[in-house]
Amino acid sequence: MSRPPPIEFAGGLYHVTSRGDGREAVFLAEEDSPLFLGVLDEVAQNFHWAVPAYCLMDNHYHLPAIQRRPLPQPLARIAQNHERDVAIFLAYASGGYRLKEIGDHFGLHYSRVSRILKKQSEAKGKT
Repeated sequence: MSRPPPIEFAGGLYHVTSRGDGREAVFLAEEDSPLFLGVLDEVAQNFHWAVPAYCLMDNHYHLPAIQRRPLPQPLARIAQNHERDVAIFLAYASGGYRLKEIGDHFGLHYSRVSRILKKQSEAKGKT
């Protein structure tokens, strides 16, 4: 049974590990380790992690992951404190939410969210 996800906080250090089922090898071929490291690099960039070290073994790996970006405010709090279009703009500008996540929260299609962002951006440029 898997563990519940950890509570995330800015600057948090997490020990990420995984072991093969029944201690079976997870890196079967010579090219598996470099492939894993390439995927790890992409994931670290997408989720704003710093991975200062890693340890890859045949049947498992360990790596420390540090959350580099401050976590955004919950969408519900942003929505509660601002008018809808402004809340959408602030949520997207925080960098913590994708158009689809914002749209799902506000009950809008992501293309509508995109138009609201464009309108808010243009309005900000005029002031």
